Amino acid sequence: MKREFLLNIALLLVLNFVIKPLYIFGVDRQIQLQLPEDYTLFSTIFNSFLVLKVFNDFGMQSQVTRKIAENPSNFKAIFSSYFATISFLNVAFLFMAMGLYFAFFSNVMSVEKAFFISLIPISNTFMTFLRANMAGLGYYRTDSWLSILDRTFLLISLGGILLGLIPSWHINIWDFIIFQIISNTLVCLVVVFLLRHQIFPLKINISLRKIWLIILEASPVALSILLMSIYYRSDAFWVKQFAPNDWVGINNDYFKIFRIIDALNMIGMLFAGLLLPMFARLGKSEDAVKLMHLSSKIIIIICLLGILPMAIFTEDLLELLYGNGSYGLVGPFRWFLWSFFGMSLIYIFSTILTANGLIGKLNPYFLAAILLSILLHGLLDAKYGLWGAVIANTSAILFVGISSVWVSFVHFPSDLWNGINVGRLLVLALISTLVGLAIKHNTELLWWLQAILLNSLVLLFAILLKIFSINNVIFILKRNVKL
Repeated sequence: MKREFLLNIALLLVLNFVIKPLYIFGVDRQIQLQLPEDYTLFSTIFNSFLVLKVFNDFGMQSQVTRKIAENPSNFKAIFSSYFATISFLNVAFLFMAMGLYFAFFSNVMSVEKAFFISLIPISNTFMTFLRANMAGLGYYRTDSWLSILDRTFLLISLGGILLGLIPSWHINIWDFIIFQIISNTLVCLVVVFLLRHQIFPLKINISLRKIWLIILEASPVALSILLMSIYYRSDAFWVKQFAPNDWVGINNDYFKIFRIIDALNMIGMLFAGLLLPMFARLGKSEDAVKLMHLSSKIIIIICLLGILPMAIFTEDLLELLYGNGSYGLVGPFRWFLWSFFGMSLIYIFSTILTANGLIGKLNPYFLAAILLSILLHGLLDAKYGLWGAVIANTSAILFVGISSVWVSFVHFPSDLWNGINVGRLLVLALISTLVGLAIKHNTELLWWLQAILLNSLVLLFAILLKIFSINNVIFILKRNVKL
């Protein structure tokens, strides 16, 4: 299982580090720069809808993956039951999303745009549901390729328009909305084709009572996802409420730096998607704890590789992305980087809890994080603007990240994370920071070459401190492990 994890996480990271950054920092960034007000309105409403997204799948993606992984011979019955339930939930979600629009946003955007924006999470839900079936059947590498198909389509289509390949086509926010719906639908069609022998003939024979029972079974996970969405995705909404005179400008700057953090957080999301079916198969065994230990070490090192160079070379990075007028983003962005660390911890440790039906144990911490976030937004947004939004988001996420580690260790006790291992990580972070600052102030290399040099040395230090062993990785990859 360790071998399969390492092979697939390597494939996932390579594919997603190539395609998704090109989309986020090429297409998405350029659309914000060309359509700043339209993009800010879109992102504020879209992220508000995402808070409700739990109601259009009720946390069933992880449940579907786990059930199929545990009983692949019952695939067709599982698929038909959950497909009918998710279809029902998406109708309910559409009404809730439009209700939210009429309550808070009808004065800033047309109902037609809001309706089509709501179709983005709906189409995304069906896409992730179909991919969850693929992962549950053990087609990890195929799912890895599918993870970039939607962004590849957007990169080609929207990127081509932005590059002027169709001279008469001047991009607008409608293009951005419609092409996202099309990209999600494209992935759905591809997965249906790949699983056609397992899915068809499809017989959906399910009652409202059965749908209700499935919803009740999924409700603990759904509650957790709802609470997580509120503290992670609702910052733009709270800024609008607590800073009504300046919310457009604050959110425009917020989304500039949130884009980078959100791109980094996809690493943890990819880990979680790959780990869930593996943890489901391993249950509460010793191998599950070892896999948790391995994945957490890898994600912490990745966090260091992401946070350190971005914190040290912040001015150069933001100038590259947004030009000379981005100095005011430097401080908030450095603070915001800590949320990447917190989210990475959440993705790893909440996944093993989810796989074992224990995610509800985190709900009190999620609720506390929401209250903390709202309190900080209320105290800081109107006076400190962008700084207030960033502090509120990061504080809530770090609180949940640390709490998820604590709860996981309570239910999966292990001496793998002992004082020696933690000490090695702290030494690695300290040495790497000092070396990074020395490289920045004592070498004449271009900043991005300095960043590459720093990350190379971080990996070397991790090996020397025996945090990361090349021999162990080679041994795992050579093992003949049957899934």
